[in-house]
Amino acid sequence: MLTEAEEERLNELMTRYDALENQCEESDLLEAEMKLMRCMAKVRAWTPEMRAGSGVVVSWRYGNVCVQRGVQLRSEDDAADDADRTEQVQEKAPVEEISLPLLTKMSSERTLAVQAALMQQPDKSLALLAWTLCPDECVWQRSVQ
Repeated sequence: MLTEAEEERLNELMTRYDALENQCEESDLLEAEMKLMRCMAKVRAWTPEMRAGSGVVVSWRYGNVCVQRGVQLRSEDDAADDADRTEQVQEKAPVEEISLPLLTKMSSERTLAVQAALMQQPDKSLALLAWTLCPDECVWQRSVQ
């Protein structure tokens, strides 16, 4: 949700950044400014209605301050529904339970199926790994100055 001026400035910064090829201190400053512009656009996209219904959690992660926006409290109805679900789960008869050997076998089959699917699609496997390991820079800020 960049403005026209911000989009032009971002394109200009990216052109200068590509020309520098990460060889000097200026490229680090350009990269930081581009990251800041993108983060500000994400924050602006967070409407007042969304802000009214959610909040921010600030925590300490691996020695850095992390900010997570858009966190919502669970309503009392959700908590009551969870309590009902817990009671329903506890009321199951022993006959309905799955035996340990069957559960182990099913788990092994599922693992093998996922492994085979990921081996057939290495590009999607890499994307899934990257998505899992690389948190969004705007949500999980590495450092706050």
